[in-house]
Amino acid sequence: MGKVRIYLAHSVFERRKGRRVQRRLEEMGYTVVNPFYPEEARGDVRRLDEGEWTPWSIQDVEEAKQIINQDLEALKGCDLIVCLFPRRRTVGITAEMTLAWKVYGIPVLSVVPEDMRGHPWILGMSERVFTSLEDLYSHLRTESGG
Repeated sequence: MGKVRIYLAHSVFERRKGRRVQRRLEEMGYTVVNPFYPEEARGDVRRLDEGEWTPWSIQDVEEAKQIINQDLEALKGCDLIVCLFPRRRTVGITAEMTLAWKVYGIPVLSVVPEDMRGHPWILGMSERVFTSLEDLYSHLRTESGG
């Protein structure tokens, strides 16, 4: 069996944190699929990173559908999804989590703020719920035998 492929679901508002987590997981030996940064940043993310527009400002329905379809295709090819829930509102993470769990049968690991730990949807769909990245990394090291 090859490397475990992890889909990293995180908020558009926490792209930099997502990149840091991606690098850490890659250092641990995982292949990480970051939907905001496939081989190179998506066009919408590049425009965000360059300050050309703000999150959630897409007007073109076809562009929105293309983003969703790309993300879901990437998710289907993964062995595990790690969901990094922020304190602020999020839409994509919960959609990706639900599809991973219910449709694709992909195990879900969630990292949440302490006050979200007992949310029924997060608790019910996640194999494990963590309140810190270090706890997630420790769990993954234990699971991989490393």
